[in-house]
Amino acid sequence: MIDYAKLYGSRAKGNYHERSDIDIAVVGDNIDRFTSSALALDFADSDIPLVVDVHCFHDIKNLQLRDHIERVGQVIYESKGA
Repeated sequence: MIDYAKLYGSRAKGNYHERSDIDIAVVGDNIDRFTSSALALDFADSDIPLVVDVHCFHDIKNLQLRDHIERVGQVIYESKGA
């Protein structure tokens, strides 16, 4: 179950371009790269005309990126049970 999802990167900072991708980090118990890949495929099959990159926050090894997501990331989804 996804506890919350955060938008990060240029879209969260507001310095994006028209074709900038959408970066999303998902957090929750039992969320893994397979879950994030399935979500990315759902976005790819949608009518959204941009690339949506979905990552499991706990799988991100880059500490600077994790820090960026924690500082700059904007919550775009939160489970009612979270």
